[in-house]
Amino acid sequence: MGHDEIFEYLYNKLEFFQPIYAEGDDCFKVYDKKEKLEYRVFEYTHTQSSFLYNCFYKPFYESNLDSNIIFGNKYVRDCSTKKGLNITRNIDLKKDKIYVTEYSLNPCPEKYFKEAFEKFIFSKRIILKALRSRKMIIFINFILEADWFGTPTKQCGNTNYFEVLQELYKKYKIPPESIVFFSSNLRGEELDIHNQYFGKYTHWYDNFWEHETFRRMKGDVSGNDYTFEEHFNNLKNSKSDEIFLRMNRTPGPYRDMILYWSKKLNVDKYLKIEHLSLDFLNPQFCSELDEYFGYTLSSKDLKMGDIENILDVVSYDSDIYESIKKQIPIKASKQEKEKGMVDWNQLVNETIPHEVYRTTPLSYVVGSFPSNDNYVFLNMGVFNPIYYYHPLLLMSNAKTIEFLIKSEYKSFGFIFNENYDKMYDVRDRFYYSFKEMYKVIEMGKNKVLDIIYDNQEDLIFNRNKLIENDSITSFINKLYFHLMENYKSLL
Repeated sequence: MGHDEIFEYLYNKLEFFQPIYAEGDDCFKVYDKKEKLEYRVFEYTHTQSSFLYNCFYKPFYESNLDSNIIFGNKYVRDCSTKKGLNITRNIDLKKDKIYVTEYSLNPCPEKYFKEAFEKFIFSKRIILKALRSRKMIIFINFILEADWFGTPTKQCGNTNYFEVLQELYKKYKIPPESIVFFSSNLRGEELDIHNQYFGKYTHWYDNFWEHETFRRMKGDVSGNDYTFEEHFNNLKNSKSDEIFLRMNRTPGPYRDMILYWSKKLNVDKYLKIEHLSLDFLNPQFCSELDEYFGYTLSSKDLKMGDIENILDVVSYDSDIYESIKKQIPIKASKQEKEKGMVDWNQLVNETIPHEVYRTTPLSYVVGSFPSNDNYVFLNMGVFNPIYYYHPLLLMSNAKTIEFLIKSEYKSFGFIFNENYDKMYDVRDRFYYSFKEMYKVIEMGKNKVLDIIYDNQEDLIFNRNKLIENDSITSFINKLYFHLMENYKSLL
């Protein structure tokens, strides 16, 4: 069946349910008296923010900053409409329709999810009735840096989301096909297969952050007509020595350590750096890393360039620490360096201005939670530089490059030894990725540019693939087959 037939079927059979809530009632919160914290667990996603709704809404596929930036599969764009799915505020169980709606789930302990979910299903009486009769599908957007549902939580007695969901489904007689979770954890499906609850709930996994590169643009952006040749010539003619873009909005121990090692080895001048705080760098952390590497690595492994033993150079130095601390916050964007442009404390939630990606040939991307074992998460930190033809050095969760390739992107073995991606200890991934950065810096910028030019086909392929946004096409196909498999007899 072609895209036009799939879209026609979905337009005819689905209606987007937009419930009426009093102000503030569309967010289901739980207050923990012991911790004195309020968790915003579960909230309604309005049409302008709904991934589900926007898949069918033609204006969604155009950038909000530049009319020359269009993304998404051509067939999907052609089949979407300016109206989108029909919106309704009422559910008629006698109507030959399936009602769909979307809520977002924020990461929280599962006991709070259970309490918030029960508040939600009783907030509108018709919701539970529609779920039970399989006249409604609730899509739960869990595309932030979400852990796997099978991961036990100590503070909840080592239970997990699977167990809570099964309890809720059984208690309220909810068919598992009536609730669809979708998540950006690319390892989810691999892990689900080996879980006892496999097949007892519905969860779709994909790169659901691909579209954010186009929908959350900021600064001086480049359109679809920004060619590799233009990008390459800009870099070739630049007088800057910077080779790597090393940026992060949020803190992390290995982000701190990369900045610190770079400063001690005097290679920070080859990095365009964004670093807003220095929260984890301290003598104890440095000492623990030194002890680990000294015990696990051979003398050959500890050699980096002309340095015989890297640990002789990078042990804790209070003078270096203080010099970095005086520079914090370090900004990469000229726009954001201007006084009064942005409150530094708000930058953690801000998109990085696009012009910075045109200033370096490579990106060194460090994940927010690289020590987490049960997920692989690709976000704008990966996709934005791909849009600007960057090869990526990825210091993130184990198997990140493996799942990048499974997502049909090209990896970057033409310039980096990517064996570090297979290492399960985050300390090893940190060390060997840093070693790759150091190796490439030693090549010099001209050599790096020559390698990139020779491998431009892979970089152009990756950019075009990102523009296609396959995760949207896949989502629409999954929705169609979900209906055909579970709801055909009702329609």
